[in-house]
Amino acid sequence: MHITYSNTAEGVGWEAVRARLAVDGSDRGRSALQLQQSFAKSHAVCLARMNGVVVCTARAVCDRANSAYIVDVWTDPDLRRRGIATHVLRLLLDALGQRHAYLFTAPHHMRLYEALGFVPDDLSAGKVGDKRLIRRIP
Repeated sequence: MHITYSNTAEGVGWEAVRARLAVDGSDRGRSALQLQQSFAKSHAVCLARMNGVVVCTARAVCDRANSAYIVDVWTDPDLRRRGIATHVLRLLLDALGQRHAYLFTAPHHMRLYEALGFVPDDLSAGKVGDKRLIRRIP
C-alpha cells in the first residue's frame, strides 16, 4: 500500500471524492463543486492518495490569528485504523503552527484525537453526542 500525502487539493477529481464520501454519509449532501470550493477556501488542507485516488481528507479554516477549526476529516472505510488519518492530521497541525486547533467529533473517535494532543473542552459538555476539543499549545 503506497500512500502519498499533499497539502494541496489541485488536480482532485471532486466527483469521485464526493461519491466516495457519500458511501458513509460524509458528503453531508454537498455537491462536488461545493466540496471543491470548501477545500479551495480553506487555510490549510491535507489529502492522502493511494494510486492517485483520494483516500483521506482534512482541512482547517482559520481566523488568521490564533485559532483554527479542523473539518472534513474522513478516511476511506476500507482503509481505517492504518494510521492514514493520524498522518494527515499531523501534517495539517504542522501547517497550523502555534494556533489553537478545535474540532468536533463523535465520542468513538476520541482516541485518535487524544493521541494527537487534543483534550475535551468542558464548555461543550451539553452537546448532543459530540464533544468540542482543543489542542493545547505548550
